[in-house]
Amino acid sequence: MSKSRELTCDVAIAGGGMVGLSLAAALADLPLDVVVIEPVAPAADQQPSFDSRTTALSGGSRRVLEGIGVWATVANQATPIRRIHVSERGAFGAARLTAAEQGVASLGYTIENRLLGRALRERAAGIPRLKSCHARVRGLQAGAGAVLTAWQATPSINAGASRRQRSKARGQRGLKAQPGGGSIGLGISPFTGMR
Repeated sequence: MSKSRELTCDVAIAGGGMVGLSLAAALADLPLDVVVIEPVAPAADQQPSFDSRTTALSGGSRRVLEGIGVWATVANQATPIRRIHVSERGAFGAARLTAAEQGVASLGYTIENRLLGRALRERAAGIPRLKSCHARVRGLQAGAGAVLTAWQATPSINAGASRRQRSKARGQRGLKAQPGGGSIGLGISPFTGMR
């Protein structure tokens, strides 16, 4: 039988991919305790958000990344979009945009997801009130004045490590899960304004 443990935080983010880590970074300057729940190990190459595909970023997305402290890390690896051609084969008409005609340096940027993921992970690692939980969200339940999240701990935390090493690693993450997984409750404090 697995033991349960309840943790308290202000915000729980289900998923540590591009959107989840961006949200965590956006909340970094607020007085909030944040937990990111992600089933894929932080340094694993299997994270689907951070594979070798490329993402096209608009100017607005670039400004968001700048605001959360990530753009400076990836700017020199991003490729500016200087022209956009939109058309449909066999259809009449097309739209062509150029950065020069718009009076801007670029219409956006492209960047490999793996590079953006690395920068987001580095940013998240520097956020003192952020905890990462290597687990899978199993359900959400509304409670009186708060939201409760339940998840199943991912059994592959530090696969190949001894029971003692896994226990130590969990303790460093603030978790008390049993080997093989166990239920962990996460209490989210009702937001009553800035502390």
